[in-house]
Parts: sequence; structure tokens; C-alpha cells
Amino acid sequence: MRITDLTIFNNYLFNVGRNREALATIQSQISTLRKIQKPSDSPEGTGKLIRLQNQLRTSERYSKNIFEGLSFFDVTVTSMETIQTSTANVLTTLANANNAVVADNLQTFADQIDAALDAILNSANQKFNGKYLFAGTDYSTSPFGYNADGSAIEIKVSDISGKQNIQISRNIIQKINMTGAEIFGTIVKQSGNLDSGASIGDVQTNQTSVYSADGTEFTFIASYTKTADNTYKLSYDIQDSGGSSVFLSPPASHQIVFDPLTGEMNTINGKPASTIIIEAPSQNIQFIFDPSKIKESANSTSLSFSANQKVDIFNTLLTIKNKLENGELPTDEEVARVTNFNKHILNKLANAGNIINKLQDTKDVLSNQQFVLTGLISDEQDVDIAKAILELQNQDYILQLSYKISSMVLPKSLLDYI
Repeated sequence: MRITDLTIFNNYLFNVGRNREALATIQSQISTLRKIQKPSDSPEGTGKLIRLQNQLRTSERYSKNIFEGLSFFDVTVTSMETIQTSTANVLTTLANANNAVVADNLQTFADQIDAALDAILNSANQKFNGKYLFAGTDYSTSPFGYNADGSAIEIKVSDISGKQNIQISRNIIQKINMTGAEIFGTIVKQSGNLDSGASIGDVQTNQTSVYSADGTEFTFIASYTKTADNTYKLSYDIQDSGGSSVFLSPPASHQIVFDPLTGEMNTINGKPASTIIIEAPSQNIQFIFDPSKIKESANSTSLSFSANQKVDIFNTLLTIKNKLENGELPTDEEVARVTNFNKHILNKLANAGNIINKLQDTKDVLSNQQFVLTGLISDEQDVDIAKAILELQNQDYILQLSYKISSMVLPKSLLDYI
């Protein structure tokens, strides 16, 4: 086979073009510090790089969530510590007030209780980054405050039991707030079972004791009337010791729907099952009713109540202060409520500490993960400058050598004689 001058010339141009392209690629890699300039440079490497970058962005998003959660929790814990310190001071004040030597100066102790109450109330209404710490998910106004005549402290927002959640991994959602309900509120929980085999119109009733702001006992009655399959009407009443209702007219009822497959409470009034704030202002009664743990199954009806505390710390202290101002010492029951709240807030501080530790540990894991992912991305994408410069010099040498050889090998043209 005869190799023509044109063939030699075309091969020469092809090889020079490849050398020049390789040289340009290396120059571009050095200038951008990236090995992969476009997907076609390395389809496999590009796919791997995209996966690694997605993993890194997701991990960084979780880290950002944790950073914001830790910031919110740090401020929350500081407020809870102030509340606990103030409560401990109240216990010291009450111990001193019961001392026979100083019992005649009760106004001084009333002033100390009032100062502690103000400190606790201020801490309960603290904000961070535009959010009230203990208002659940209702940020419209301060969650706690005095009623119109100053005789009681009440909840000022629609719901203080809302949970603020963040995602800290693909499958883990973490609550980052201590709700006002679990810290300050009186939560009356109802649990147990409603018989799914009951007839339409059947009524199941259960009752428990609740207390006004001054500690007076009342009876709370909850009734469930079956209106359809998996559907009930919840109605309630609060009665005094004589059996009379504290309401001028019956409170509005609530529709409850259960999941027919799991038996779990599905909705209350068409919304996800949650708590209900129950109020009787005429008697200074306010508490949070939580029926969400009730289930429906083919077993006989069995319901029970439980409560985290009889009266909230605000109204307990307000009652004690008023008594001291009137020359009356608090009862052992009232002192016990303060003691129980002090234990309660200490337990919540321990819970908060556990959550902070969990968030911090997860943050450390994510930091290590991001370090590894960044290294893998660098290995796949970043240019080794020293190696690239050597390759650049090598390609440049090959190109210059090609030019020199071509000047000796390629046929001469008329230009060589001009």
C-alpha cells in the first residue's frame, strides 16, 4: 500500500490537534483547579461527583438544622435554669416564713414571692429569634399573662403544646423545644380504649378532679357519644362540689375520628389529634386536656385520667403571695406544689441536657462525615498541581518536537523557495 504525502500530512495534523487539545485541557485544569471540566471528560467520575456532592449538601443541611436547634435549646435551658433558681428561692422563703421568730413580717416574704413570680413569668415569656420559647408553635403573643382583673395567670395563646421539630438525619426528626404545656401547664391526659362494637348513640363517660387557680377542687367529666363508625362526639363539663356546672351554657363539642385500621385517634375537629385548652374563667379554671392517646378497638371500654400537676406554678405562687399579704401562711399542700414543681423543672432540665447531648453527638458525626465526603470530592475533582505542571511540560515538549520533526519530514512547497 502506497502512503501518500497527503496521508502523512493528515496524520500529522491529527496528532498535532490531539496534542494541542491535551495541552489546552491541562491548562484549563490548572487555571480552574478542576480535573473534570465537562461531563464527557469522565462520565463515571461525573456521576460519582454528583452523588458525593448531594450527600455533602444533605449533611450540611442537617448540620445547619442542628446548629439552629442547639442555639434555641441553649436559650431555653438558660430560661429554665432561671425558673428553677427562682423556684428554689421560693422554697427558702417559705421555710423562713414558717419560722416563728419572723412569721409576723409576712409582707416581706410576700414581696419575695412576688419577685420570684415575676422572674418566672418573664422567663416563661422569653423569645429567641422571633419565637417564644414556651409558646409551642403559636408566636402571636406572650404565652402567659394576668387575666383582666389580675386574679389569675392564664394562657394567652391558642396552644402551648406545639412541637418544633428539625430533621437531623434521613430517618430522625428531633423536637427542639420544651413546650409550655409540659413545663407550666396542668395537663390532664386521658388514655384507654373505646369499644368499636358499641352501637350508634352509645355514650361512654369518665371523670376526674381538676383544680382552680386557688386550689379549689372541681370535677371534670368527659363524655364520648358514638355518632358513626370510628366517629365520636366529645363533650365535657366541669362541676363544683354541689354537682352544679360552672358553665352558663354547655361548651362546644368536638368530633373525634379514629383510624379504622390502627385504632389510633386520627383527628379532632378535622385536624391531627392534639390537646384542647379548657377554660372556666368564672372559677379561674384553665387546664390542657389531652385525649390523643385514646384508642378504639374491639375490647370493652376502659378509660383513665392522669395529670402532671394539680395547679400551675404561676397561680400557686400567686395564691401563696396573696395569703402572705393577708397575714396567712401557705398550707402544706401549697408548699408541696412548689416542691413538686421544683422537682419537675429539674427533671425537664435533665431531659433538655439529654437532647442537647444527642444533638451535639449527631453534629460531631455529621462533621466527620462532611470531612470524609469533602476528601472524596477533592480526590475526584481537584487537580494535583505538581503533577499537572509536569504533564503540561511533557505535552508542550511533545508538541514542539512535532513541529520540529514536521519541518524536516513534510514535503517542501513553493513557499520554501520564495
